[in-house]
Formats: sequence, C-alpha cells, structure tokens
Amino acid sequence: AAVANRQVLRSRQKVTTEGAIQVIDVAFLDDPSQLSIVSFQNCYTAEISIFVAYNEQVDWQPLNLNHQLMPSPCTEDGGQALVDIPLMVGNSERDQHAKLKCKPYRLRLILSQPATCWQSY
Repeated sequence: AAVANRQVLRSRQKVTTEGAIQVIDVAFLDDPSQLSIVSFQNCYTAEISIFVAYNEQVDWQPLNLNHQLMPSPCTEDGGQALVDIPLMVGNSERDQHAKLKCKPYRLRLILSQPATCWQSY
C-alpha cells in the first residue's frame, strides 16, 4: 500500500504479470499531498523499480530503479522483510536527497522475481 505521512491512501490497482516480472499500476483515489515513501511486506521479490506519472497522460518518470530487496535468489534474506522505500527524484547521487514534492497521479511498481526460473508470483 502507498503511504503518505504513515497513513494508507485509498487506491485502485491493476496487476500485469509476464514471466518473472510483475507490473502494478496504482491510481490514487485520495489526494496524496506529499507522497514520500512506499511501504509493504516483501513476498520474495528480488528488486523493484518505481515510476511516477503526474497527470493523465501517464508519461512515466523514474523514481527508484532496480532497488534491491533480496541480496541473493538462493537465500531467504529479505524475502519476507518489511520494506520502506523513500521516493526520490532522479537517480544520481546529488539527487538522492531530493524528496518527491509533487502530487503523483499514478505510481508504477515493477517487481522482479529473484531467479528467472521462477515464473509466477
């Protein structure tokens, strides 16, 4: 669930799965005045990429790319961890301290399985 100021926002989700990749599109029903973090319990996702769209044209912009959740596909480490991912603007080191200040229209979460032989979530 998306979280703003540690309160769960109501949202509508669309999930698409293709092989070892799952795409979750989140459309907000509530107004996230300053969305700064995404929190969830991991269910054996190796890494996640987060994109944002600020309007209905859905021009996806990257926030966090290839954020590692599990260090190794052969172990349980991180497989069921509680995860808080700060939403950052940009991907360079100098951008890492700039929090997302705009109101997102949608978020896209791209989840990757820990091993390519895992074909379902």
